[in-house]
Amino acid sequence: MARVAMAAAHVDAVVVDEPAVIFEGCRPWTEPGASAYEPDLLDGKVLHFHDMDLLRIEVEPELRRLTLWFRWDSDWLPTEFRDTPVARLDVHGARVVAWDEEPVEDVPAGVGREVRALDFQPPNLVHCESYNIGFTAEVRRVVLAVLPSDATSTMT
Repeated sequence: MARVAMAAAHVDAVVVDEPAVIFEGCRPWTEPGASAYEPDLLDGKVLHFHDMDLLRIEVEPELRRLTLWFRWDSDWLPTEFRDTPVARLDVHGARVVAWDEEPVEDVPAGVGREVRALDFQPPNLVHCESYNIGFTAEVRRVVLAVLPSDATSTMT
C-alpha cells in the first residue's frame, strides 16, 4: 500500500504495480536495446522473426497460454540456425485484449504467413502480426526456444 498526496488532501490509495514479465530463453525484452522482433537468445545468437513464417497459434484458455510456432523462410535461414529452424514462443498468463483476423481465401498456399511485427510494450503487452492475423495479449511469462525441424511434428 502506498500513500499518495492529492492536492491539499491526503488520500490512501492502493498502487498496483504490474508484476514484471518473466523471460526465459532470451534476454528480457524490457532491457534497454532489447527487441521482441529480433530477440537475443541466451547463447548469443539473434533470432530474426521478420525472416520467419508464423505456422500456427495454439490457444489454451483454461491454462491462459498461447503457443506460437515459427519457421525460418528457407531463403533467409542463417547458418547458425540450420539445425534449429523452428522457434516456439510460449506466452503464459495470457489475456488476449485484441484479435484481428482477415480471410485469406484468395491467397496462394504458403503466402502471407510471414511475421510482420512482434513487439513488447511495457509493462506486459505482446503484439504479434502476420499477413492475416494480429493480436495483442497481456502476459506474465514469455518462453522462447529454438528447435529442430521435426519439432513441428509434435504440434497438436
